[in-house]
Amino acid sequence: MPMKVTIFNGSPLTSGNTSALSSILMAKLAGRGAEVEEIMLFQKNVLGCNHCDRCRADDLPLRCSIPDDMIRLYDKFLDSDLLIFASPIYMWNLTPCTLAFITRLHCLCRSPDGHNLMKGINLALALTMGDEADVARHAVDSMSEFCEYFLINFKGDMAVPFADKDEILSGKHDEDADAFLDEILPQS
Repeated sequence: MPMKVTIFNGSPLTSGNTSALSSILMAKLAGRGAEVEEIMLFQKNVLGCNHCDRCRADDLPLRCSIPDDMIRLYDKFLDSDLLIFASPIYMWNLTPCTLAFITRLHCLCRSPDGHNLMKGINLALALTMGDEADVARHAVDSMSEFCEYFLINFKGDMAVPFADKDEILSGKHDEDADAFLDEILPQS
């Protein structure tokens, strides 16, 4: 059975730097036998968490009560063997639509009963930026801490500094992409 990989792409551009990186990763993953799907978060209606606490109620099945596109994305998130959050770095962080998506994942973990549907999920980051790679450090550290808190396996990150779509598509970053996939994919 092929590995199911979902790339949640938080770029507002369908043909920008992050989408170019995502397309390279998708092709390489498919070449390694994975079943890959990309979801463009910017095209979805996903609001951030409003802390209504309805997800803490016993009558909800560990899902958010906000009636938007996120409801359909939970199954994609939970049914994947590997998740890649792809995002350009805006102001030292992931894009707002990516952050809204992430805040809505909180309902998958309910305390004090200890239910945590995110435990053991495998997650990685693929980032582009118009600056040095160091500007992504805040976003990477934040996601690493998020994963540690929710018992998610943070597999690693790939950052493309001074990203240029044409350079990405030309193969300039293929070695980095292969090394990233070697790092995040299970070894057979």
